[in-house]
Amino acid sequence: MTICDKLLHILLSLSLLSCAFSRDPELSSVSLWGKMADFTGGCGYWQLSPDLTIPALEELSVCLHLQLHVGTPAWTAFVYRHPDGQRTELGLEGQEGLVHAWLFGVRRSALVHLPIGHWHYICLTWSGTSQPPTLYVNGTSLELAAHVADPLPSPLGYRLASNGTLTLGVSHYLARGEMLVENGTNLIGRVSLFRMWGQAHTPEQVSGLNCTEGNKVRWDAVDWLTQSCPPVPDSHLHCGEGRRLF
Repeated sequence: MTICDKLLHILLSLSLLSCAFSRDPELSSVSLWGKMADFTGGCGYWQLSPDLTIPALEELSVCLHLQLHVGTPAWTAFVYRHPDGQRTELGLEGQEGLVHAWLFGVRRSALVHLPIGHWHYICLTWSGTSQPPTLYVNGTSLELAAHVADPLPSPLGYRLASNGTLTLGVSHYLARGEMLVENGTNLIGRVSLFRMWGQAHTPEQVSGLNCTEGNKVRWDAVDWLTQSCPPVPDSHLHCGEGRRLF
C-alpha cells in the first residue's frame, strides 16, 4: 500500500468515526408537547437539566401556561437564580392577587386576577434597549410597578447571567454550591409549555407563541429534570402538526 493509499484510508476512517459520533438534533429531542408538570399531588418541582446552559442574553422572552389549583398566600411559576446565588435573575411569582416579575434582582408587580382552575397564558419579555420588562397575561400587556429603584447597570451592561439555576413550581437558593428549595413558595397547580427565546418578541408575536417551541429552553424532556414528578397528559392546548420551531 502506498503512502497516498494509507493517508486516504486514515482520512476515510476519521470521516466514518465523525459520522458515528455526530448526534442528530431530532434524536436528542423527547418532546413534552401534550404533557404538563402537575404539582397538585404532593410533587415538588422540576429543575433545568445541568446539561443545558442558558447563555448570557441581551434580550429574551419567556412564555408558559399556568393553572392554579388552590389559592395560596404565595406561589412560584419559575425562578432563575444568578450563578453566584445572590439574586433572582429572572422569575415569575404570585402573592395575594399580585403577579411578581423578577429581573436582575428587582421585583416588579401587577395586580392580576387569575381564576382558580383556569389555564392562563403568561409571557415575560425584555430587551436591554427597552427597560423595564413587559408582562403579558392572556394576551394583555400589564404595567409593572417596581418595589425599589432600578439598580445601576452592571459591568456587563444588563445581560442575563449565564449558567444559572432554574426551577419550575418552587423558588430556590444556593448554599455552598448546593441548590435548596425555599419553603413556602410551592405552586399548588400545573405548568405547561415553559419556553425561552433569545429575542424580545413584540405584542403581536407574543400572541402567536402558543404553538412555537423555544430556542434557548424547550418544552422537551431533554431540557428538564422532572424529579419525582413525571409529566402527565395535557389536553388543554391543541397545536397539531403545524407547531412552529424558531
